[in-house]
Amino acid sequence: MEVQNGVMTENEARQMYQKTTAYLGTGPLCLFQLAKFVGGSVISLFRPMIVPPINMKAHVWKHTMLPVQTFMLAASSHGLDTCPMEGFDERRVREIVGLPSNFSVPVIVSLGYASDHPINHKPQSLRIPPEDQYFDNQYGKQKKDVQSFNDTVLKSNKHAHE
Repeated sequence: MEVQNGVMTENEARQMYQKTTAYLGTGPLCLFQLAKFVGGSVISLFRPMIVPPINMKAHVWKHTMLPVQTFMLAASSHGLDTCPMEGFDERRVREIVGLPSNFSVPVIVSLGYASDHPINHKPQSLRIPPEDQYFDNQYGKQKKDVQSFNDTVLKSNKHAHE
């Protein structure tokens, strides 16, 4: 598409494809992926470097959560409740919904309206104080104006639950 739109030449597109497949390709028995991971990890000790993921399935599963989060936020904006679930028997889920074995199921999201059952109205859980969570560009260097930030968060939570 970039070639058709004049963004890059045929040669540039070919080079980009070759570099991308070399970076993400695993090779026979995943040996290339392991070598790239080990080599990248060693080089990154001395200079910044992108280290390719050692397991592409785990890499893809992590990136799946970005659109899942967007879906959950969109559902919430329409008054629907969601719950992401993992730790299920993936083989059986694929079997039930008729997915071929070359597909994976990283997450299941339930969607609906919460009931008025008392369990849904339990008190808010205790949280770690913001001054122990928010730092100024470095872990351990606490944010100076945490109290005003904390007050803002508490006020918005209070109004949301009224």
